[in-house]
Amino acid sequence: MSGLSPPHPGQRKLAAWVGFDMPLHGYALMIPAVGYALYFTSAVAAGEARASLLWSIAVAIPLVVSGLLSVRLQRAVPDDGVSRAA
Repeated sequence: MSGLSPPHPGQRKLAAWVGFDMPLHGYALMIPAVGYALYFTSAVAAGEARASLLWSIAVAIPLVVSGLLSVRLQRAVPDDGVSRAA
């Protein structure tokens, strides 16, 4: 008999969360990063010499727009976290 004790209830909860969270984030990271890029370059822009460039532009535009909007949105919320009218 080994001297191992049964797992603490908190450990079971943590193990259940890790078992759920890791596959969920794997999907959320891999599908947009790899799956959509492969689909776009092989199906949407198939035969196009600039397929990777077009995908890069399609990803960059929303990132730039959200970066620019974040400055405006940050000004709408004061440091205390309470929203004020824009």
